[in-house]
Amino acid sequence: GSALVPGMQVRGFIQVHSASSWVVPSSAVLQDEHGSYIFQADHGHARRVEVSARVDGPLTGITGKFDPDLPVVVLGNYELKDGMALREEEQ
Repeated sequence: GSALVPGMQVRGFIQVHSASSWVVPSSAVLQDEHGSYIFQADHGHARRVEVSARVDGPLTGITGKFDPDLPVVVLGNYELKDGMALREEEQ
């Protein structure tokens, strides 16, 4: 029952969602009938890795059983199949 009055001091708390994830360009994350996935470059071959993804503009937070030490394919990944040979180029 109390009303707010202009100039009155108030205190509020905002609870936000927090999560730990790796951030990749959104173009790195693909989807099909099985869910979200990425491709990683593993000794010259594409390795498909299932991930959970949370899109936030041009970046996407991912979690899953990927190797954080392996590069993530971000260009041309839509043409890959698991195990295909890769040619890596530095940009």
